[in-house]
Amino acid sequence: MSKAILGADVALFVDKSTTGFPMYNMIGGQKGASLSQSTAMHEYTHKGEGGQVKRYIPGSTEWSLECDGLFMIDDQATSDFLKAYNEKRELKIELRMPDNKKYAGKVLIENFDLEFSEDDTASYSTTLLGNGALELVEPDPGP
Repeated sequence: MSKAILGADVALFVDKSTTGFPMYNMIGGQKGASLSQSTAMHEYTHKGEGGQVKRYIPGSTEWSLECDGLFMIDDQATSDFLKAYNEKRELKIELRMPDNKKYAGKVLIENFDLEFSEDDTASYSTTLLGNGALELVEPDPGP
């Protein structure tokens, strides 16, 4: 039977390693995330089919992840994230689900905005552009 999950139980992790052996840290202060996936559609309607109904062929795909949360000045993952943004470096990310499934891929940070409102907590928002395929990784069933 299918089971609903809470958004609060889904978290973004960033690989901080530079050696090739993954070391994922959760970005602190997370509040929300939206994963978007789309496929370019190419129309191929022609007169031979009556021309009344459009037909399409799927083309290339793309994905992105938008996130926001509290800005945590002492969070190591956030510091690593900001460093990668300043260096225009690709990152490996995982969006982990409560059933141990995860979406994994490489991203480039399109923007990283900080907001310092007078009457609220400091916050961030960011857009991560997928740089290659997004994979759904199933949990290892074990022995």
